[in-house]
Amino acid sequence: MKEWKTTKVLYGNWKGGWALDQHMDQWPGRTTIGEMLYQLKYNKDKNKIEPLAEEICKFMKTRLVTKWLSTIIPVPPSDTEREFQPVIEVAKSIGKKLKIDVCNDCVLKTKKTSFLKNMTMEEKEKILNGIFEVKSNLIKNKKVLLFDDIFQTGSTLKEITKVLYSKGQVGNVYVLTVTKTTTKSNN
Repeated sequence: MKEWKTTKVLYGNWKGGWALDQHMDQWPGRTTIGEMLYQLKYNKDKNKIEPLAEEICKFMKTRLVTKWLSTIIPVPPSDTEREFQPVIEVAKSIGKKLKIDVCNDCVLKTKKTSFLKNMTMEEKEKILNGIFEVKSNLIKNKKVLLFDDIFQTGSTLKEITKVLYSKGQVGNVYVLTVTKTTTKSNN
């Protein structure tokens, strides 16, 4: 597997952020990591959890902050009807491999949202404003890794980061996604 030649720095209201890989909406399509994520998320191929987690852990071991992280927080799923939640399952595997706690319910959605995939950033921000709550005070003053599968506009991650700082009173938020969608508008 390739060595993160397409790693992207993600900019937002967090301390540091990265997308392990990128993929495009059109040709030439998904990278190897992007394809694994696609197979896991849309074809329910659970055999992709461990290889994805392994690649993510290799990358995170190159980040100095990793040894200071206390908690991995998976982004709450949009599709709560799935038989398993890919982001949560990959986060659990990463946590186990890096020996970092995973808190599946530190951040909760207070209301169901429609799928945000094809919306503009402004539409997403309007829908996401105020819908996340921090449930746990165990993350106060901690360095946390907010984990998601795909970075498109960053609206969800920015809203959760805002809530983690204001209501969760975390010390620092770092963001990691498996891929970053690359289109003509956000590359």
